[in-house]
Amino acid sequence: EKIFKGGIDENIRGEIWKYLLGYYHWHHPAEVRETNRKARVEEYFRMKLQWKSMSEDQQNRFAAFRERKTQIEKDIGRTDRSHPYYLGDNNPNVALLQDILMTYVMYNFDLGYVQGMSDLLSPILFVMKMKLMLTGALLGSWTGLLPILSLIRGQ
Repeated sequence: EKIFKGGIDENIRGEIWKYLLGYYHWHHPAEVRETNRKARVEEYFRMKLQWKSMSEDQQNRFAAFRERKTQIEKDIGRTDRSHPYYLGDNNPNVALLQDILMTYVMYNFDLGYVQGMSDLLSPILFVMKMKLMLTGALLGSWTGLLPILSLIRGQ
């Protein structure tokens, strides 16, 4: 009954999600988890730099990237701004949501971005509330969601 009424204790919820999303594996010792975390965070920032450093001219010649960026910007604008975590203009949580989605485009360009990914990410970002960990975590975590995303995309 407690699980249905209260869920997982808020103090450990972020940690549990890392396992559920496949970022951590149950059988890995702490050292392996930390090594993997560092590698994913480095990979995240490398991928983020790729799209952040594109000039306007480069973007103009890269139609697929431009289309994905436009779709993300539209969907980010639809994020529930009445929720305190996403409330207000120039909200850093909204910017982080966009950064993660744009970086994922570079990580998995074949899938790129499909409508609804921001809706999946938004509550996870709120629950985890761990910006740096989440950014690296989601590069690997989306792989667990690929079957769902493929259905959304119709593949």
